[in-house]
Amino acid sequence: SKKSRGARGLVAQVASRWIALSLRGETANIPIPIIQRMRVALMERQPNSYFRVVVLISGRGSNLRALVEASLSGAAPYRIVGVLSDKGDAAGLTFAAEHGIPTSVVPRRPKSQDAKQFNKALAEAAAGFQPDLIVLAGFMRILGSEFIGAFPNRIINIHPSLLPAFPGLHVQQQALDAGVKFSGATVHLVVEEVDAGPILAQAVVPVLPGDNAELLAARILRQEHRLLPAVVRRLACGDLRIEVNESGTTVITDSQGIAAPCVVFVGWPAPRGNLACGTCPEIAILPPASYIRNVLRDYGHKRARNKRIGPGGGTRRLHQNPSFGDHGAETGSTNV
Repeated sequence: SKKSRGARGLVAQVASRWIALSLRGETANIPIPIIQRMRVALMERQPNSYFRVVVLISGRGSNLRALVEASLSGAAPYRIVGVLSDKGDAAGLTFAAEHGIPTSVVPRRPKSQDAKQFNKALAEAAAGFQPDLIVLAGFMRILGSEFIGAFPNRIINIHPSLLPAFPGLHVQQQALDAGVKFSGATVHLVVEEVDAGPILAQAVVPVLPGDNAELLAARILRQEHRLLPAVVRRLACGDLRIEVNESGTTVITDSQGIAAPCVVFVGWPAPRGNLACGTCPEIAILPPASYIRNVLRDYGHKRARNKRIGPGGGTRRLHQNPSFGDHGAETGSTNV
């Protein structure tokens, strides 16, 4: 009956939300077999309708957790179909197994052995999952042509800096040593040159007085957990495309085939209004030349909004900013 169908739909919505909250540690633990059964049921309901994603990790897999949580949403157009690691004791493998995601380990080979063998074995393991996209989420291994060539334009990586600045390792310390005022995270296409592929998206965070490498890394990681699922979702739904033009150059385009501008998620209030992506309202599409200006303006608005003034201790709020949504009516006399 219509009533029973509505009840079943409500139960499914509640269960999906319950699982998502559990992954963030906000509810009591749910028995693992229940999570596994519900995840399998979600994936088998329409087996050919979702975008297949394989994730490569080397450690705890915090970005893997963010991707899994986002994929459990009923509106998510992708599913994590496999997790690969070069370390058998990686904590992310345990997390994946507990949530019904197939895993595989391709162990690192000694440096004396040929790296090509490792890349070929890794490519074979990944190909077994028939991926539409491969995501490097804390995979601490440089990939060779044997792997990259097996999945052309289908491998992305997240790096904790605003590339092309500070590629490689010890990124946060590089940023602090350089004295920059902003850092962030970058999602980019993987090519054979390390951290040099076309940029798909960036998240900007401030470098604050008193920061050390650990504090800055933690601030950036919080935005990685929001940025990476948003980019994978855009790729899955076709709002962001990786294509090769007639001259053989790889280009990033939108759903209309138009060269896509830089996608930026700022780490304080998220841009909203007419700058938001229709399918991913938590990210904004901004021209590269203007996004830092908008970030600075939004950061200044937040500081002013939170400033206390007057003998009554009231707060002064700002007029609506059309670029970043409604910040509320002004109760003081500040002009911005």
